[in-house]
Amino acid sequence: MPVTDYPSKIVLVGYFIQEQEAGTIEEREEFSQEIFDRYNAHIMAACAAAEPPLPDPSAEARALMAIMAEHAKGGTGKRRAENAVEAYLIHRGW
Repeated sequence: MPVTDYPSKIVLVGYFIQEQEAGTIEEREEFSQEIFDRYNAHIMAACAAAEPPLPDPSAEARALMAIMAEHAKGGTGKRRAENAVEAYLIHRGW
């Protein structure tokens, strides 16, 4: 199973939004791995399907989209990731 490469500063923001505290390094690492496992493949697929495609989003961009997906509307992880990718690409002027 791939290991998260999300930057710790972005993970801290996402963890704080969810838990309202900084947590321990171990708790934030666990959170990072959970959102990576839940959303990263969906994020990569949605980025590849974009017009034009975003073939290789950075770890920072994927972390931002995963945090957004964690709080997005949608009935499935895939749908929440798609909504987050759409918002990110709009923000970037894609």
